Amino acid sequence: MPLQLSETLLPRLREAFPEQRMELGPEAHILATFYSPSPEVGALAIQDDGDEITIFLADRTHFHIECSDEQKTEQERAEDITTQVLEFLTKLFADEIEFYGTGASGGCRERQAKKRGFLSRLLLGGRSYVWSGPLAQSGDA
Repeated sequence: MPLQLSETLLPRLREAFPEQRMELGPEAHILATFYSPSPEVGALAIQDDGDEITIFLADRTHFHIECSDEQKTEQERAEDITTQVLEFLTKLFADEIEFYGTGASGGCRERQAKKRGFLSRLLLGGRSYVWSGPLAQSGDA
């Protein structure tokens, strides 16, 4: 039986981020879309995959949030996933998450003083972004 992620997550998103521009959908499997203040960043989409959430960071990268602890009830697993999503978005909206990618592949990480390596920039694109916009120089944190 799929988790009730939308029932758990959507009310918490509205409550946690009232200052962020959020739209529901537009497709059934997309729970919500947030829009960056920077047109160069674009939008973040949260997709309900039934037993996990996929977060798409613009058209650059995506990742999955899940709870694989089978000892937890479905509601506890939905709460765990919701907490993970809220924690990630809190950091992202505070520009504490750097992300990058080509659309075909990419990544994200907490911002660090250490720049992304040469191979990462070569394979995943030279530009890095935070929620408010592109970083001044590729790989800067």
